[in-house]
Amino acid sequence: MEKHSEVDAELRIDYDSMCNKIAKELTTEDLKEIKFLLRADIGKATWENIKDGKDLVTVLERREYFTRNEVTKLEKLFTDVKLSTLATVVRQYNDCIPRMLKIDESEGIARNYATHSMTIVQNFVETENYRRMEEIINRKGAVLVKGPPGAGKSQNAFHYANKFRKDHQQSIVWRVHCKSTREMHLSYTNLMLRLGIREVIRYSESDINECIRMMFDRVYKKLTEDEYTQHTHLIIMDDMESPKTAQEVHEMMEYFIIAKNIYVIGTSQHRYSPMLTYKYGTEVSKMTDNEVIELFKLDNNTNDTTDISEIKELAKKMDYLPLCLALAASYIRITKTSIGQYNRNWSELQKQAHEISTEGKKFDASYILTLEKLEKDLPESSKKLLQYIPYLNNNTIPIQLLESLLEYDSSSTETDVNTLLAALHDYSLAAISGKGVTRIIAFHSVTVWFLDKRKSESKRQEERLFLLRHFCYYIDNDARLTETMNRNVKFLEHACCLLRSLEKNGGDSCFETKLFECYLCCSVGVTFHLYGNTQVSADYFFKKAKMFLLKLIPHELKIYEGLKERNVDMSSVENFLRGNDEIKSKSNELFRTLTRKAREIPDDMIKKFVLMKYRSCRDIRLLREYGKLSETDIPKNQIPEQCLQKLIDCKVILPLEDVKEIFLAELFATIMYNHSKNMVFIDEAKDENEDSSIDSKTHTSEYRVNKEALHEYHYALNIAAKLDDYIKEISTNLHSVRYILTKRGGIYYFMRRLKSKEITFEVVEILNEMIKSGSEKLYFDFGVLKMCKNYDLYQRCMIQNILRMSNLVLSEQVPTEKENYIQQALFHCDKMESILSEMEPWIALTSVHLDIAETYMTVVSPRAEKAKHHFKMAFEKQELPTRYKLKAYKSFVRFCYQKGEVEDFVLAEDFSQKVLRQATNEQKKFIENSIENLRKEKSKRLSDGLDYKLATCDVSSTYSSNEDTETKNKDEQKVEELSEKAKSSTDNINSVRDDYVTTPNDDMAMEEKSQERKQIISTLDRLEQNIVAKIEEMHEKLLKVEIERLDVDKKRLEVEKERLELDKEKVRLLSNKGNKT
Repeated sequence: MEKHSEVDAELRIDYDSMCNKIAKELTTEDLKEIKFLLRADIGKATWENIKDGKDLVTVLERREYFTRNEVTKLEKLFTDVKLSTLATVVRQYNDCIPRMLKIDESEGIARNYATHSMTIVQNFVETENYRRMEEIINRKGAVLVKGPPGAGKSQNAFHYANKFRKDHQQSIVWRVHCKSTREMHLSYTNLMLRLGIREVIRYSESDINECIRMMFDRVYKKLTEDEYTQHTHLIIMDDMESPKTAQEVHEMMEYFIIAKNIYVIGTSQHRYSPMLTYKYGTEVSKMTDNEVIELFKLDNNTNDTTDISEIKELAKKMDYLPLCLALAASYIRITKTSIGQYNRNWSELQKQAHEISTEGKKFDASYILTLEKLEKDLPESSKKLLQYIPYLNNNTIPIQLLESLLEYDSSSTETDVNTLLAALHDYSLAAISGKGVTRIIAFHSVTVWFLDKRKSESKRQEERLFLLRHFCYYIDNDARLTETMNRNVKFLEHACCLLRSLEKNGGDSCFETKLFECYLCCSVGVTFHLYGNTQVSADYFFKKAKMFLLKLIPHELKIYEGLKERNVDMSSVENFLRGNDEIKSKSNELFRTLTRKAREIPDDMIKKFVLMKYRSCRDIRLLREYGKLSETDIPKNQIPEQCLQKLIDCKVILPLEDVKEIFLAELFATIMYNHSKNMVFIDEAKDENEDSSIDSKTHTSEYRVNKEALHEYHYALNIAAKLDDYIKEISTNLHSVRYILTKRGGIYYFMRRLKSKEITFEVVEILNEMIKSGSEKLYFDFGVLKMCKNYDLYQRCMIQNILRMSNLVLSEQVPTEKENYIQQALFHCDKMESILSEMEPWIALTSVHLDIAETYMTVVSPRAEKAKHHFKMAFEKQELPTRYKLKAYKSFVRFCYQKGEVEDFVLAEDFSQKVLRQATNEQKKFIENSIENLRKEKSKRLSDGLDYKLATCDVSSTYSSNEDTETKNKDEQKVEELSEKAKSSTDNINSVRDDYVTTPNDDMAMEEKSQERKQIISTLDRLEQNIVAKIEEMHEKLLKVEIERLDVDKKRLEVEKERLELDKEKVRLLSNKGNKT
């Protein structure tokens, strides 16, 4: 293998390599330390059999102490034993695990339960109000709770949810936050993700009510389908206060109540409809004296008569509100303050506290006392974190986000964050779930309200701008690496919250702020584009990014708009990629404008951007190698200032004045290229949703040309070409990575529209030139080295893929050379296969497997097994629910019909069920039809006697087996054996001549042969009856399934009938009310 392949292999660490490295490096002394730490987990007998690192790895793996997808405990173990090298190895592997961070689910949290959005104060006690609420919902399946702010409506609901969850492990327990349309939209979005309803997250405010109604319909339908009717679920409709959403929310709640398998809790300060209130309503009154005393006794062991009197006095001042009293109890317990002293402090502060709204007036003094004490006790670095909480999604703050905010300000980041979390928990201000690096912090909404209330507007703006810059440093606009994508997704929702906050408050009109907003919108758009089924959201952010940038150069907007409707020139690759002369001319003018405008960027901003930008492990290794630096020189994922000049001298970073001059042009090319590509993906997704044919190809040879996308691409490539020319002027072997990636992407985009063999030959020539010339060049991205020899794995793989496509096209265009071009396509497949093991860190791995499988299946029948292997890998490697997963599924189903064996149909059915859980409604129809067709084909093959293995085929054995053939079924073998004997016996009998004079011995021998023949025929009949019985049994099971489905449909009709009756009753009541009026 070439040298650069070996270097790229060092940049990643797969699971087996990690285990092998751990096994080799563990010493006897290390094993003793680990044995002590794990003494409670592993028995003495097992430890006696562990002689070396290999034995330890085997035992821990068998006991699932770590798995292929979860190594957090293993990393902590090595950290505790002070094996920093091994901890780093595990961390590097963990960073590259492809995982989807679900907004409704984080590691360490039950997947059906949005526990982080249902925080409970630390010292919650069950009151009479709670017991009354619990009794109603357990008896009637629904309860509607009414009460003033702070009375404990939500806390009671959340406490019930915790108890419900323990008894219903397989159920959905979810909170729909109904305070505003945006929060309700987010709640349903997360619930849809959990239910596997793949839907684009929209941010348009104009159609949000209609969008919420559609989302509710899909959620309701899903929860009342067969898969979910076996369990009882809990939905909490919380904070139903907004007059704008009142009618829609009440209608949704009524539908949930009708469903027999859904429990419902509603909370509101206002009145529900009379009919619902009469049947399900309860009012939360305040805490009683006895309940308040019990709360303080639990927290402070209070028994003194004087203390009890002061508790009652304090409770009266706080209007017996549970949340206020919980804060007071926590404060008194932690600070050891007497109840009397707290009472006096509270009264004094309450007089001074200005009442901003009725929402907060009862809480002012409680929160002021708590927050002042908290800030006094915390170190400065921990206090700093509290400032930024109001601008984030307060329900799902990952520990990594808090740590990143302190990375450069504190030498003890982990300690400072842990100190803050412990204090927040103790003072009942936040709830923490998960363990270690998987912890998620959820702040109570009232806590966030008070944190924000104490700030001036100028302070808010300053903090928003700090976070804006921070997210630009940490969210990358090149998310092709799994490590980068994982980090982007963790920060994604919080970046969106910040952008909404900036938009709502007008932001800052200064040049630097608008530029950072533009960059962040681009990075968010790239993340949505690659995330899966979120191209519409990506489109929204790309348009915002483009709008920000074009506002800096407003005179270019009209020119851009006026060029959209021109015809596409497909006479040559060059004309297609670069557009006509007018576009080239306007691009040159635009480049000059962008570089001229870039001179207004502050020098300090460019320097900080280069230094503070968080870079992947691969990028840091590249900088170390070409900058001749050691690990100690760049210990983290950001460039230290003391290394900057050396990196510039080594031409690893361009001079900062050049980085500044091309910054806007680089950003413009990035936005335009990604936006054009995203528009193509949206068009393809529409085509795929419309296509319900099993025989449709995953990669079709022709697509409609999206002219708007193509013209944006023209601008992207022309600007990137000017960037390349600019960088080459610094040094001839320096180039723009934006140009080479945009050009390659355009060829890939163009390859699907080729009709001329001359153009195909031209494409092959261009790609071969890229391979030859690319090895000695250095490619830069935003002024920093990004790609070069030994670090071009992705580029090489994509070029081989396009060459594969080109040769397949030529095999159709040049029939006389068809076999030759097919062999060339297979050669490029082999090249791609040779580097697949090194592609683990790249999220494009699924697409590569899929392309190889398509080629093997289409052109070479003997390679059907290899095609099947790559289809399986494409499906199994893709954990994220992207469109590639659906493509892999469609292709595998088509493969089953064309070249699959019967066990492949079993595996295809298993794949179908997995994809169905993640599919959109449009895709479900296709998948359900596929399942039905697969079952019919399977039954047909069984009935025809083509394969008797189906009756005993096990999906799990199909997964694990990689052999080309399997041993025959025992019944089938016995049938063949006995048939041979019967034939032999018949031949012997028939061989006796009619005129032959037999002896008694002959007669006896013939009689024995005849009896043996009859016995064999009887055995054959019995075996045949067994096989027929198995077939009939299978058909009987299928019939039972159909009958069960009919029963479910019948139940649905009964539910719908009941709903109509309730609607009629509602109309009648409203009519009567109108008549009375």
